Amino acid sequence: MSLQGKHKKRKGAQPITPKTWPGGLYNGLSVLKNTPGLARTPMILMWTITIGFNKSPFAKQFYQWLNANYTHRQIHSWGTFIATTSSYWLLGILFMIADLTGRPKWLMKYKLQPWKKVSAKEYINICLVALRNQLLGASALSYIMGRWIAPWRGMRTDAPLPGVFETLGTYVFCIMCMEAGFFYVHRLLHHPLFYTRIHKMHHEFTAPVALASTYCTVTEYIFSNLMPIIIGLVILGSHWSMIIMFFSDLGFGTLCTHSGYNIPYAYRSLQHDFHHYFSNENYGPTGLLDAVYGTATNFRLLLKEAEARHQGDFHKASQELMKDVARWEGERENGDNLESEDSNSDTLSNTGSAEVASLKKL
Repeated sequence: MSLQGKHKKRKGAQPITPKTWPGGLYNGLSVLKNTPGLARTPMILMWTITIGFNKSPFAKQFYQWLNANYTHRQIHSWGTFIATTSSYWLLGILFMIADLTGRPKWLMKYKLQPWKKVSAKEYINICLVALRNQLLGASALSYIMGRWIAPWRGMRTDAPLPGVFETLGTYVFCIMCMEAGFFYVHRLLHHPLFYTRIHKMHHEFTAPVALASTYCTVTEYIFSNLMPIIIGLVILGSHWSMIIMFFSDLGFGTLCTHSGYNIPYAYRSLQHDFHHYFSNENYGPTGLLDAVYGTATNFRLLLKEAEARHQGDFHKASQELMKDVARWEGERENGDNLESEDSNSDTLSNTGSAEVASLKKL
């Protein structure tokens, strides 16, 4: 589809820096709370909680009790499965209640695509698929970890507990492994050979919701959702507390990035919402390899110019961008200026002086 000329640059769309905030103090604070660094607040909180707990007197008592009552295999198998899935469902259900009821009101203003709703019937199907994947995929992998991998790698469940440097080092190393694993597997799943058979199910929702983060085939769930997470942990032979920290943080992150809400001080969903429309952009979870391979160039250009039009306000720019994307999608579905279906490509017009490259949509 060609969208040449449909998205015009508006007057005054100059880059806004923190030193030149228009709109006074209120807009300055609005820009500040949506800066990329503050979106990593949950990650810093997870570090703080893990380090603080492991250094507390209660931690030593807890791990003594845990190891006295359960075997290492049980802790790595059922302990990991119960801890990670229960936290996933707790937050996921809260997002589901918000989607279905429209409450709390303060949360609704952060919804990127409020014009798109997921019905209760669709939510039931999403929950059933997510539960199936966890029972077939997560439980099996947890058992394999407890039965074979953890003993082989010496992944302890007792004292001494990891300190500050081990905790931070483990997190950074595992994030790098996860970024590489997820990026390359995800990009491979968009190859025509695998997309229809494995990955297309996950793209059924162009406005995804939190629990739809695991709405996919079992194959994708194991190789794309789970395997990249455990790679770094297995290489390092990490302590069980590191496993819980990393899985919990990524569980929270994947729920937020699929939720459709750009909540201040939380992981953003804009990047992945955009990917659900244009599937050759934003493959990775952190954006590092997307920057290396140039697979987020159009997304960043469009967002940058939208932010300039809204005086640096990331949230307003995000909503405008998704409205434009939804409009382009509507024109595609309505046959407005469609090119040959055989080309299997969409082209966004430039939003100003730079030309936006072709965006393919599977």
